[in-house]
Amino acid sequence: MFLFSYLNMKSVLLKFVVFTSLIFSFVAADEADKQKIQGTWYAAQIYTFDGKEMPEALLRNASVIIDGNSLTLHKGQDVRAMTFKLDPKSKKIDITAQNFQLKGLYQINNEGLKIHWTMQNYPVNFPESAKPGSMTLYLKKEPVYKPAVIKPGSDEDKLQGVWKATSIKSSGQNVPKSSYENLKLIVKADIMLLDDGQNKEESIFQLRTTKKTKQIDFRGGNEHTGKKQVLGVYDLKENTLKMCWRKNDGERPKAFTTDVKDRKVILMTFTRMKPQQKK
Repeated sequence: MFLFSYLNMKSVLLKFVVFTSLIFSFVAADEADKQKIQGTWYAAQIYTFDGKEMPEALLRNASVIIDGNSLTLHKGQDVRAMTFKLDPKSKKIDITAQNFQLKGLYQINNEGLKIHWTMQNYPVNFPESAKPGSMTLYLKKEPVYKPAVIKPGSDEDKLQGVWKATSIKSSGQNVPKSSYENLKLIVKADIMLLDDGQNKEESIFQLRTTKKTKQIDFRGGNEHTGKKQVLGVYDLKENTLKMCWRKNDGERPKAFTTDVKDRKVILMTFTRMKPQQKK
């Protein structure tokens, strides 16, 4: 009897040790992954909920800060705070954003951190392209996109600062001033930001100054235009800037005019704002 009781007790103890070891190993794995993902991460690529790939102009200002159980997504001035919980065994992540419960996967290795989530069921893998109804973040520990170096005295340098819209023409007619009276153009490095106080649109621009009529190319206006390129021409004279382009990937305009027969061409004129006007 004593021998059987001893063996039974030893078996129970052994099971208890194995069980507690498994628990501690899961906790250790959870803490290990949780420690690895702490800190600031920079966006290399983001697929948004509406099934679009975020353009470079927005990726440059996109980052994720993970502190404890908090995950904060920064997209320029747009800041979204969330909390999360990891399951290291299945590599699943549960995210709470305001009143929404998001279900996702995560992966962390020497290449960086990947997080993919939906508002319904747990995804089974990471998508190779953007899909509506889900969001995917590809993150790195070092910034992936860096602002261009601007040569002093160049047109790129002369464009830097804040400009106010003074006229807009489309289809051969002047656009009512009430529709653009608050519109500003902010140029920083090789990024242009159009801001009317309610809507903002960022683009990376590239100038071609050797052409008879100087050219400007815009890339990645917002999450909806993605990597599309818009072709235009520009004229810069001290404190006055004119830009003319054709919307929706059209052919580059040849002059600073608009025509009622071509509603896609936009002509905008800006004046440089003085420091006291920028507020």
